[in-house]
Amino acid sequence: MRAFKIMAMLCLCVYFCALIFINILTKLKINYLSHVKEKTFEKLVHSNINLPRIIIFGSSHCDVGLNAKDITEAIGISTYNFCHAAWESDAIYFNKILEHLNAKDYLIYAKRIDFEKRTGFEKRTGFIKIDNNFFERLTLIPWLRNNVNELISFLSVPGSIDEEKYREDGDRIKFDLELANNYPDYILNYSTINENLEFQLKNIAELTNHNLEKAPKVIAITAPILIKNVDLLDSRKIQAHLDKHPNVLAWIPPIITDRQEYFSADLFHVNETGRAVWTAQLIHELKRIIK
Repeated sequence: MRAFKIMAMLCLCVYFCALIFINILTKLKINYLSHVKEKTFEKLVHSNINLPRIIIFGSSHCDVGLNAKDITEAIGISTYNFCHAAWESDAIYFNKILEHLNAKDYLIYAKRIDFEKRTGFEKRTGFIKIDNNFFERLTLIPWLRNNVNELISFLSVPGSIDEEKYREDGDRIKFDLELANNYPDYILNYSTINENLEFQLKNIAELTNHNLEKAPKVIAITAPILIKNVDLLDSRKIQAHLDKHPNVLAWIPPIITDRQEYFSADLFHVNETGRAVWTAQLIHELKRIIK
């Protein structure tokens, strides 16, 4: 019995040490990701600041979902795609980008609608910052399985894998996504959806309100939604109150579709086909917004 207790305690210690390592590794990876689109950042820095530019920022949803090249060709304004997984939590890199923008520029901030109540929180325990992502990784084996490619990329020579996936304007050129074969389950509580949308807009406004004289024109856009029956989701009940956020120029609502061929296996990210559809929607809206 004593030997069993010792083995159990040892296994728990190894398990929690692995969790702490993964949490630290993920934080470090965010800084590593800044190298992935360094060429894009250099192009932005050396671009003509007297002309308007379009900058796309967000997480993995717009990394796989929006195409800067098509926007540049359709709108006639140089467009740079800075979307990448985990960058939404990297305020340092976001501020680094904002430092090189001005009032002539357009910042397109892409987010995904959250259908459930916000559960994110942060606590400080000693010198360790614990957030909701840490607790999500309590399922250690699935986390390792789902992130093995990212871990290999992180542990390899910086840029040796990830830079091959992107053009100099930041567009992804390599897709390793399987097609969707199911539909997500949603909690269609419109008050919760609108509460979370309001939280997003407030957060975007606060992030970009660093210098009112140089602040770019902000356009918020919501990622496409895959649903089995489009009639079940009434888009008219999803409302953005931009009057509360004067520095947010516009909000572009999501494409709501039942077309599985637009989405990847995780059901929440579009694939290369879906990227063309979402980018076309953005181009259509930009032609209306940008006068």
